[in-house]
Parts: sequence; C-alpha cells; structure tokens
Amino acid sequence: MKAIVTDSSNFKHLRGKNAYYVDKTKEIVEFFNLNNDIILMPRPRRFGKTLFLSTIYYLFSNKEKDSTLFEETSVYNTDFFKEHFGKYPVISLTFKDVKEDNFQDMLDATKSEINSIVQKLMEDIDLDTITDSEEKRIIKNILSNKAKKTDYEKSLKALTTVLTSHYKTPCIVLIDEYDSPIITSYLKGYYEEAILNSLKNSFHTY
Repeated sequence: MKAIVTDSSNFKHLRGKNAYYVDKTKEIVEFFNLNNDIILMPRPRRFGKTLFLSTIYYLFSNKEKDSTLFEETSVYNTDFFKEHFGKYPVISLTFKDVKEDNFQDMLDATKSEINSIVQKLMEDIDLDTITDSEEKRIIKNILSNKAKKTDYEKSLKALTTVLTSHYKTPCIVLIDEYDSPIITSYLKGYYEEAILNSLKNSFHTY
C-alpha cells in the first residue's frame, strides 16, 4: 500500500517512501520544449511548486542519475527521457528559509545558501581548468570564504558560466521561493535596504 506523505516536497524522498505522487513529468517536458531562457511559475501556496522543481532537479541533474525514481511516470519510457535524463549541471537554490529579522542576517543566510551550492557543484571540478579569470576569482573566493558582497552578486552568473564550460552543455538554474526574502524584508521593515543593497543586484547580474 502506498503511503500518504504530507511533510515533504522532495521528489526523491517521496519516491523512496513509495508515497502517492501526482505525476507532473509530462508538464516538465512541456516546459522544456518552450525553449524559453527564463520561465516564471507563479502559483498560490501549496500548489506543489517546490515538488515540481525538485522533480525537475532529479530528472536533469548530472549529480543524481537515479533512473528508478522515474519508473511508472509518463516520461520514463520516452525518447525525451533517454536524451535528457541526468545530462545537465543543475543549480538548485531555495530561499524558503531566508526569513531573517534584519538585513545583515538575511544577507548571511543568502550567502550560506550560495556557499553550499557552489561547494557541491564544484567538488568535481579543478579550479585550474577554469580559463576565465573573473569567474575563477569569484568561485575561488566563495570556496575559500573570502568572497565580498559583489562576488555573491555575480556568483550565479559565474557558476553557470563555469559549469556550462566544464560540462559542454547548458546549465539549468532552479530558484524556489525567490520572493521569501523580499516579503520578509517588507514585513520586518528593511525592504529598501534589502532591495537596494542585495536582492535586486543579484538577480540583475544573473
């Protein structure tokens, strides 16, 4: 009997628990075939956005490659699956827990999230193989905990450039709950500081 899991939005976790899962892999194919550089997916709360992004991650990420997760889904026995499964570097960022009381704590939490992603995605890449000096400097500073605020503002662009060059394939970027820090900064009274000094610059440079 399948389990009913209500406390997780992680695709791998749900599949490992043999839980009920509403198959949205067909919609992922539709998204992919739009060929848009950027897709914004606005939906109300509890509509499954995080789970959908998690499914995208496990479908495309070259860090995972567990095809059994997709058995019995609509995408599994398709040419699309054979062509794209586990083929791409995927940057998966979530800001759902960045709900700090002040700007500095928000900035530190954002840096921590970026640090963990860079550490994970760069663990198999030799820094000496990076030819672009600016991207190499930014990544090196983040890995050595010497990055400045401007390095973090350019971190997504630097990381996508490095990953695309290293793997010779486009990089997929997933950003979940991007508005959580923005909403929190408004509710906590530091909205102007957050927008002017951090969030706007980060997304703009990317």
